[in-house]
Amino acid sequence: STDMGHQAADEHFGDDPQKRADFAHRGVHLTALASKKLIAAFYGRKAQYAYFSGCSDGGREALIEAQRYPDDFGGIIAGAPALNFQVQKTLYHGWMARSNRGADGKPILLASRLPLLHKAVLEQCDLLDGQIDGLIADPRICHFDPAALQCKASADPTTCLSAEEVATVRRFYEGPKDPVSGERLTLGGPQPGSELAWAGVFVPISADQTVYSEKAALEAIRNVVFEKNPPAGFDLNALDFDKKTFDQLRPLHALYDATNPDLSPFASRGGKLILWHGWADPNVSPLNTLAYHEGLEAEMGKTRTEAFSRLYMLPGVYHCGGGGGSKPGRSADADHGLGRKKPGPGCHRCPTGRPRQGRQQAETTGTVAAGVHGQGKRGQSRTYSQGLPVPVHGRVRPQGLREKRKQLPARPAVDHGKNTAMDGQRVLQTLYASGTSGALAVASVQRGRIIFSSFLTWHANQYRIASIPERGIEKNPIDSMGWKPKKYRFPAKSKYV
Repeated sequence: STDMGHQAADEHFGDDPQKRADFAHRGVHLTALASKKLIAAFYGRKAQYAYFSGCSDGGREALIEAQRYPDDFGGIIAGAPALNFQVQKTLYHGWMARSNRGADGKPILLASRLPLLHKAVLEQCDLLDGQIDGLIADPRICHFDPAALQCKASADPTTCLSAEEVATVRRFYEGPKDPVSGERLTLGGPQPGSELAWAGVFVPISADQTVYSEKAALEAIRNVVFEKNPPAGFDLNALDFDKKTFDQLRPLHALYDATNPDLSPFASRGGKLILWHGWADPNVSPLNTLAYHEGLEAEMGKTRTEAFSRLYMLPGVYHCGGGGGSKPGRSADADHGLGRKKPGPGCHRCPTGRPRQGRQQAETTGTVAAGVHGQGKRGQSRTYSQGLPVPVHGRVRPQGLREKRKQLPARPAVDHGKNTAMDGQRVLQTLYASGTSGALAVASVQRGRIIFSSFLTWHANQYRIASIPERGIEKNPIDSMGWKPKKYRFPAKSKYV
């Protein structure tokens, strides 16, 4: 297990250049190498499969593995990746925190106003996919103007927004721009349909609450994102949202960011990649993941990209889960092809968040829409399949996306050997760890696989054994998100794959 060189959200490790590197890319890599050696020593054979699944910064770690260490894992699942780490922490979260401050320093918009805003968004855009289900299938075609909610003279203030609140919401959606050139500093803000998820992230529940965005931005700016940390006492009032600040972040892009679109070494050794992101994510804009996938196709060609990678955009899903939509299961199943064949997720199973009898929910895979078929009750799974292309609106390529980092020397292919019928529970006990770690290695070698997983370091995850060798080892986080172990299920054949 690895904590990536620091504990939870404390980023004072940034004072140590070596610990910066541990967090940026070395932590998971060295954990993978050490775990494989432990397993080989215990069983007398190398493991047959190695997978990595991560979300948020874990999603960034997943892409770092594919980009820097292509031999570590045969299959990688990257969810809601914070792939442009510095821009995300500084210009995205810093902007979201600053945008909701009045002249008196107090918050303008409170969480109690969000249901009103969300209802108005759904009234305008829910039907764009042809059905009313409380979800916006593709927010890029939802052109909601918060001015529609602005209070008129003598209006009941509980049924509308003040001019100041409207301006704040507009700043959220648009994201920061250079005040002189008008150039975007991020791909944009949270997408229409995500409004209920803003509570606590950048919209406080009470006037005296410090929102997550402020804490995340300050911790990163003071300790890790710049070559030289700012003076003690720096606060967000001193942060300029302009091209100069953006350029000051550039020197460390190659250290932290997972934006290299050339995955040739990973693909050429047979690696498979699944990207997924919730459209209603308030923490990391889903436009980042879309742009990275577009970068993959531009760099490697669409045909070659589709041979090893897929992207899923999930309507109504918040950051790494939650919300009214459906999210993918957490475990990768070797028996269903990840890391051995085409990724083939023209179909995978997602547990539903609430009953949607007879609903067909649209989901986008890159520029491809997908439908969910069948009926189900709460907790059941639905099968998603790829569908027809849908138009892409307002594509904006982020600055720095195509910047090439120095390519590391290719490592020789690892011969993982064959499975051995051994006691998977004993090996799990050897590797088992719990706490706020960024990665957990678990293993089973009878009809099993090695699965490495990485989660948000600021969530106190606990783990327990979920199964024994005959079915492989699954990881069952017992945390506030309520995730339960699920399996990806890929079709043997699909006309879209």
